[in-house]
Amino acid sequence: MNDRPIKAPRDLTPDERRVLRKVITSGRLASTDALLAQLENAVVAGGIPTFLDLEISQGTPASTYPDGPLPLRAFVEERGGVTGEIIIWVKDGYLSALESAWFTDEPPTSAPRPEQVRVEDAGSLGNGVGDAWR
Repeated sequence: MNDRPIKAPRDLTPDERRVLRKVITSGRLASTDALLAQLENAVVAGGIPTFLDLEISQGTPASTYPDGPLPLRAFVEERGGVTGEIIIWVKDGYLSALESAWFTDEPPTSAPRPEQVRVEDAGSLGNGVGDAWR
């Protein structure tokens, strides 16, 4: 991926949509129905390839989440190790961004496949990260 701005609006790619669905339905979130309804209406409104701004159609129900990242960790695993993380951002109860963070020298070149994503509760990591999200 590069840091050139996204030409918007555009539909989510199938892999972007599948990864978002996997994280949302991981069994670790409240307001799953609202988030899934938002996902069905989500489009990429701008951003850069590693941080996609999302736009949700009016009339879609809001979730109960406060502004910030959803309270979980979604790690991307490749070649036997963790290479990155998917972070889903919420603003005013609506999906607002899809971030692809990377732990390697090079940024990702595409969205991961859902089977590459491992979801954990943020508070279960024992490192204090989840505490800031509660």
